[in-house]
Amino acid sequence: MPANMASLSVRAFAELLRLPAVQQVRILHDQKYPTSEPQSFRVPYYQPAMKGLRAYYRSDRNPAALQTARATSLGLMPAARRDHNVRVLDQFAAGPQFGRTLLPVASPRFSTVVSGVTIRLQFDLVANEADSTRHILYNLRNELTDPDVARSALEIAYWVLQRDEHEIPMAWVEHIEISTGSARRINSVRKKTLQSVEQNANLIRTIWPTI
Repeated sequence: MPANMASLSVRAFAELLRLPAVQQVRILHDQKYPTSEPQSFRVPYYQPAMKGLRAYYRSDRNPAALQTARATSLGLMPAARRDHNVRVLDQFAAGPQFGRTLLPVASPRFSTVVSGVTIRLQFDLVANEADSTRHILYNLRNELTDPDVARSALEIAYWVLQRDEHEIPMAWVEHIEISTGSARRINSVRKKTLQSVEQNANLIRTIWPTI
């Protein structure tokens, strides 16, 4: 991918679609400069907690995996990162996702290019469950995702999978709110969502060099 090509994650693109121009620029700046302050911790911010969730499922739901992740999280700095990682682990342990029988498998990266903008996709967890392979995006924040943003994220994610020739049933793609344990799926991709993606991609390609 050329260094000057605009590149956004599926999650960032879904959030961007519902924001005014000023806040769109903030997201684009974070995506263009992922290692600059204060954004440097955003990608790995919840990594200890997410690692604990994967280890829990990989160990056939052994609570010790969560306890290890919690102990690691208690040593994190700054305090806000420590508290949020502990919160995620505690909310997961108290919610319905705790009881699922998921067996993690490799989580490949996917991407597609639309109007000169690369849209990147990597699921937080890909796991076998009975006769399905779940492709899961988690919201680990304490604030619930706007329902339309969550749906857009699923729609864009599924669309990227198709364009990258990864065909799976639509119901296998999930968006999970860690604070409530609720899972969202879709049964269709709205035409208006894809139209918004293309319209915004054209705008992003134009303003990307100025950010």
